[in-house]
Amino acid sequence: LENLEMLLAQAQKNFWIILGVFFVFGLLMSVGFFILQRRFWAKEQEILHTRAEMERYREISAFTSGVAHEIKNPLNSLSLVFEILRKKGPAELQDKVALGQAEVKRISRVIDEFSRLLKPFRLQRERLELREFINRVVNDYKTLAADQRVAVKVKVPDGLYFQADPLLFAQAVGNVLKNALEASPTGEVVIKGEKQADKIMLTITDSGPGLTAEEAGRIFEPFFTTKKEGLGIGLYLARKIVEAHGGRITARARWEGGTMFKIELGG
Repeated sequence: LENLEMLLAQAQKNFWIILGVFFVFGLLMSVGFFILQRRFWAKEQEILHTRAEMERYREISAFTSGVAHEIKNPLNSLSLVFEILRKKGPAELQDKVALGQAEVKRISRVIDEFSRLLKPFRLQRERLELREFINRVVNDYKTLAADQRVAVKVKVPDGLYFQADPLLFAQAVGNVLKNALEASPTGEVVIKGEKQADKIMLTITDSGPGLTAEEAGRIFEPFFTTKKEGLGIGLYLARKIVEAHGGRITARARWEGGTMFKIELGG
């Protein structure tokens, strides 16, 4: 009887242990299903949001394309009027005529850039070697670098490959490089590249005055610029191109001075 009581006590103890294990297992399964359901719901909402954004983008694109077309026609006529005034108008009006021509050209340029931004990108991806690619981009801006008296240093190891559209991605990197050169009155611009896990990390650092917190938050917005003659298109276009490649671009001020742009792209 004593052995029977011990067996009963042990069986009862085992029962509660097994019940507890099943309870914990069921709780973990419930939590797991809940997390999966939340992720599925969030993904579904993201897809719906993306579809809505694409539809809204198509509507805005069609509307703005029509507006741009309607504005360009009178601008062309106005440009012809200013050209006639430049040739046949009185001398005392030539300064105002020249100012009018410059403003018409500026408006036309803004409309052209805006229309170009609305067009979707058609990527033609190729396998590119990073150092060779960066050297080609830098070579395109060597005249600007010489005019700015800014040295461009490339610190990219050999043998790093990535997939990208060579023309569009060169335009994105070139826009960032151009911004860095124009922001650096003297000094140098440093381009570094490395591979981290399955990503290519590219940084472009200038020696300019840097960015305020507000500027860093708005630097990639369309038509936002800190330059007197800038349109605020280049960095916005760079962001669009990088994101079209599935990448990410950010900017931040450096504590030692200047600005650092970072581009993350899949290898």
